[in-house]
Amino acid sequence: MSACLAEIGSIRLGPHFYDAPGQPYQSLQNTSEILERLKSDMQKFVAGFDDCNDIVAGPLKRGIPRDSLRETWTTVHSMRVKCWAAMQVDPATPVTQADMKDRLTPDIIYGIMAHAQRISAQNSEWAKALIDFPGGEITCKDEWRCRLDRPDGQSPPEQSLFLDLLFVIGNDTFIEVLPMVYRKASFAYGVRWRQTESGGEVVDMFLGLE
Repeated sequence: MSACLAEIGSIRLGPHFYDAPGQPYQSLQNTSEILERLKSDMQKFVAGFDDCNDIVAGPLKRGIPRDSLRETWTTVHSMRVKCWAAMQVDPATPVTQADMKDRLTPDIIYGIMAHAQRISAQNSEWAKALIDFPGGEITCKDEWRCRLDRPDGQSPPEQSLFLDLLFVIGNDTFIEVLPMVYRKASFAYGVRWRQTESGGEVVDMFLGLE
């Protein structure tokens, strides 16, 4: 796991980063409160984990979900990704709201897909889990939530990626990715994208498959 960022400024949260009842985390004061809210939320969906540190350390199969629904297990994966992301930030970092410049761009989305293709070629287990089709059509609900569809002519496409911008801090953007098959997800993974003068790159990825 990456070391915490040496923060200057605030953590700028995307509007789709919210708790189980649907309340946005932007109303909280700092990252420590986000971790506490995630700790509380996960108890509603899975037993066996005490807090974010515990669920990120895993293994995830140690947890006992509240039911056998696919959506419940996907939610548990999603909370784990959010925990991983929040744990990369100093707990005292104040919270603000993301603005228009903190948006998902085609370069970021296609860059994540290119990274998935590279690591799938290197690891057979990752290749089984990751969707890594080349190219594709991007559709965005807003600046912080987008979908990348495989251009296969089907409706819905057989494969898609749903991407949510969790937060931005400094030059780093943390993103939750849901690989979808016919609009159904089975897990989520996290990406840390770093913007550079030459463009940007994936500097960390949390698959959380174990």
